[in-house]
Amino acid sequence: MLHRLVCVTLAAPLCASLAQARDVLIVEGPAAGSYATLQSAINAAQDGDVLLLGPGAYAAFSLDGKGLTLAALPGAAVSVGYGSLVQNVPASSFVVLQGLSTGGSMPSGVDGLALVNNAGHVRLQDCTLRGANSFGSGPSRGGDALWIDACARVALVGCNATGGNGKNSGSALAAGGNAGDSVRLRNSTLALHGCELHGGRGGANGGEGGDGVNAQQSVLFVAGSQLSGGVGGDALTSALCTGDGGDGWDLLTTSARSLDNQFTPGAAGGGAQTDCPGVVGSAEDLVQSSLVVEPGAARRLACPTFVRDTLPLQLAITEHRWMSRCCARIDARLGPTAPARSAPC
Repeated sequence: MLHRLVCVTLAAPLCASLAQARDVLIVEGPAAGSYATLQSAINAAQDGDVLLLGPGAYAAFSLDGKGLTLAALPGAAVSVGYGSLVQNVPASSFVVLQGLSTGGSMPSGVDGLALVNNAGHVRLQDCTLRGANSFGSGPSRGGDALWIDACARVALVGCNATGGNGKNSGSALAAGGNAGDSVRLRNSTLALHGCELHGGRGGANGGEGGDGVNAQQSVLFVAGSQLSGGVGGDALTSALCTGDGGDGWDLLTTSARSLDNQFTPGAAGGGAQTDCPGVVGSAEDLVQSSLVVEPGAARRLACPTFVRDTLPLQLAITEHRWMSRCCARIDARLGPTAPARSAPC
């Protein structure tokens, strides 16, 4: 993996033209070269290839049965369409998504990104995900920012995710739609480090706010993160109900460990005075689940995505408590010519 990253940095000067165009570059191997669309590059790439994404908005992609790295170039704003999918990654493969955000047209109630049936490692770093709001003739429930199903090894680092809002209802006979969750997982193992996760807002007239994390039959580790429930839907008239707030996390038959996190319940909806007011969500709602709260502060090791092999590589170790923040920096070189040294940030 380190060798492949060095190859990326050596190839980076060849990518100057990408700064002015929406192109994807495969760094090395038989499929090396520039592609006009993200999907065409994914289709051509071989397991283990690195794809560098120039700035722009790309259509939703499907990555099936192989491991790839999809990384935004430094400083590039890269968005991918709602409903992107990563599935069937083999146990020996890795998928890395770095610096991507959900964008483009918003289909009603669609999930931002889905990870399905992946035996291999899937890592999201510095990504911003959003579930689609529900509206029009689409489903009443908002989309989840990230849907994870039957995945063995998923990690999110420094990501921000927000569930989609539920559909509003103007009828006394139909309740508003529930909001999407920030992260929803089933039968999976997930680690969260330094993430901000927010449930969506419930639809008007009784829609429930989404959860920061909603997990069933899963294994979960969360460190240095904020998990917030979404706000319930407002009541438009006194004859209608306000919605319940979402939970910081909602765990069912799940094993969880927590280190230095902040959990915030979602507020009940407001609006007109009503005889059926919603209730505030729970910071932590655990049903038939086990929770271990680890002592101490969360730490994060970070380094630049792209570095030339002759320049220093800075590794920043950040310790984050909710009342204080401190860090140390280590400078190293990819070659053996200089020793590592440490300094305060």
